[in-house]
Amino acid sequence: MVDEYVLNTIRCFGQSVEVLEPNSSVGVKTKAFIQPLRYKDKMYMGGIYIEPGFLDGSGYLYIGASDVRLDTMPFNSLVKTKECSYVIRKARAVYFQEEILYIWAILQLCIEEEQ
Repeated sequence: MVDEYVLNTIRCFGQSVEVLEPNSSVGVKTKAFIQPLRYKDKMYMGGIYIEPGFLDGSGYLYIGASDVRLDTMPFNSLVKTKECSYVIRKARAVYFQEEILYIWAILQLCIEEEQ
């Protein structure tokens, strides 16, 4: 019951994303919330000190549907939106009792080199 509520909320209000494994051109489409990490969030992750009020843009929080398991994806998998691409740096499944509620991940903005 709880997992359905969380999944429906993500599918209803999340943005469209595509998750791709390295060297793959075909991805899995899903919905997720992606937001910049705030200073306090980074402080607990062992990040570097940044003056309050400033963002360096390097870390993003991902909350996504449990049916796309970022936590089992290979290293350097990507999450793409219309505007940006992100590299998955860390991902975990969040459980309620024995069921996965959602996938939590830390993403880093991917700067693709021009060729």
